[in-house]
Amino acid sequence: MKKYLFLIFAFLFFVGGFAKNIVKDKFSDITVTMKDGQVKSGKIKHPYDLNKKIVLILDSGEKVNVEITLVDEVTVNYENTVKISFKNVYYYNHSGKKLNKEPKFMLVMLKDDALTLYYDNGVSYTNMMSSGLLVSTNYNNYYAIRPREDGAKLISGYVNGQANPNVLFRMYAPKYFQDYPELSKKIDDKVYKYSDIISVITDYLNWKKSKK
Repeated sequence: MKKYLFLIFAFLFFVGGFAKNIVKDKFSDITVTMKDGQVKSGKIKHPYDLNKKIVLILDSGEKVNVEITLVDEVTVNYENTVKISFKNVYYYNHSGKKLNKEPKFMLVMLKDDALTLYYDNGVSYTNMMSSGLLVSTNYNNYYAIRPREDGAKLISGYVNGQANPNVLFRMYAPKYFQDYPELSKKIDDKVYKYSDIISVITDYLNWKKSKK
């Protein structure tokens, strides 16, 4: 698990992409698992955006458009170096009260029987500088889902350059982990901060295992 997380963070640092990859003129092996259990394999050309279109390139060279709504999970072997998985996730809005009608591909950061952590990022807003140059600001959101929950919920999020990136973490994480009061209190008491998200999940999973 530690090796997997290291590779994931390395991928995000060096490539800066996830379900949407902006690297050009490269190919990666891809495996697409459909909701009916069918598995399709081939290559995908960069740049790609899984949330808009999935074009599978077969060994014969034939290009096959895959219907996104029928896909459950996608695994990309990025340049045959880093194997990363994206789940087509149903998720709640920021209030945690309304389930979005359409799922979205999110990076699987950590998967356990008790909880799965997803990462989602993209453009939050675009500003025009005085020079006329358009500058985009990206958001970085973390969602969690447990067995029998119908959708993933936001537990942390921030935009690049945000003055206090702990705001959403302190707002949502204590509530989500309220079944483990000691963890919720640690977050409220600022023992954990937004960048400790993996440690928070590990703490929670260890607690769950101790209850069995």
